[in-house]
Amino acid sequence: MKRVLLPVSSFVTHLSGEGNYTFCHLIDGKKLLISKTLAICLDVYPSFIRIHRTYAINPDFLDSYRRPSSDVGEVHLAGVWLPVGRRRLSSVFKHVKRLSSQLNN
Repeated sequence: MKRVLLPVSSFVTHLSGEGNYTFCHLIDGKKLLISKTLAICLDVYPSFIRIHRTYAINPDFLDSYRRPSSDVGEVHLAGVWLPVGRRRLSSVFKHVKRLSSQLNN
């Protein structure tokens, strides 16, 4: 069995799940297809934040976030706006605010 190594997290902006596969989005705009689920990839990248059923982000690349209404939220990283799942809104934004306050101190 051939072993595939995942890229170093400092080069990965976010992950997007597609069933039993995950796309690893890199800072240079390339995408790698990995034959692992998003949940398994999150075990490899414990610092990533699961923001949606389909997406997980690397908080190091987070540019901004917005919450236009109480049930809609998005995060911006590497030139892309990604949706935040309705059930994850409060926990994601608490986590993001905590990270941004740590960076300001």
